[in-house]
Amino acid sequence: MVATRVYSWLLFFVLPLSITGCASAQTEPLYASDDPTAQEEFDRARSSFDGGNAEEAQQLFSTFVVDHREDPLRPAAEYHLGRLAADRGDHQEAVVWFEQASNATDQVLADRARLELGASLARSGEPERALSVLEPLSGRLDGAQAVTLYTAMAEAAGVRSDHFRQIRFLDAICRYGVHEDCDRARHLIDEVVQGLDSEQLNRLHQELTRNGHGWRVATLRLGTNASEEGDIE
Repeated sequence: MVATRVYSWLLFFVLPLSITGCASAQTEPLYASDDPTAQEEFDRARSSFDGGNAEEAQQLFSTFVVDHREDPLRPAAEYHLGRLAADRGDHQEAVVWFEQASNATDQVLADRARLELGASLARSGEPERALSVLEPLSGRLDGAQAVTLYTAMAEAAGVRSDHFRQIRFLDAICRYGVHEDCDRARHLIDEVVQGLDSEQLNRLHQELTRNGHGWRVATLRLGTNASEEGDIE
C-alpha cells in the first residue's frame, strides 16, 4: 500500500518535468547543422514540438532521422522523439530513442538524454538499468534537472525496495529543489519510514547523513518503536 502511494507521488515529481522540459543553469544544446536543408527541417520539427503539435512533430522528426542519418542534428531529433514517446506514456519506445541520443557529442544533450533515459527505464520496470544510467550524473546537474535526477533514482530504488538509497536520494532533492519540492520529498520519506522495521530503521540511523530529514525521521521512529516494545529504561 505504501509503495503504491509513494509511486504516485514520485510521478507527480517526474512526469511534469519530462513533459515541460528541465530548466537548468546549463547552456542549451547546440542545435546546428552545416546542411541548410537539414537545419530548416529540424527547425520546423522543433517549432511543432515547442508549439505542442505532437503529431506533426513526431512525423517531422521521424522523417529527419531517416533522411539525415549522418547529420549532427540527428541525436537532437532522437532526443525529441524520446520526449514525444515519454509524453504519451510509451516508455519502452522512449528508452530506445534516449539511448541513441545519449551518444551525442554535445555533452549537454547527452546528459539530458541520459537523464530522460534513466527516468524512462525506471517507469518501464528496469530499476537496475535506470540506476546504472542515472547515478553517474550525480553532482553534474543542478536545479530542476537535479530534482528530476534524484526523483527518478528514488523511484528506481523504491521499486527494488532499496529503502536506504531511496531515502538518501529523496533527501538530496532538498539540496536542489525549491521549498515545494523539498516538502514533497520529506512527505515521501515519512511514508517510506512508516513501513520499515526496527532493523531497517537502525541501518538508516547508523548510515544516513545526520542533517537530513531521513535520519531525523528514522531516529524518531526507532525511538518510538523501542518505547512501545519496552526497550527504553
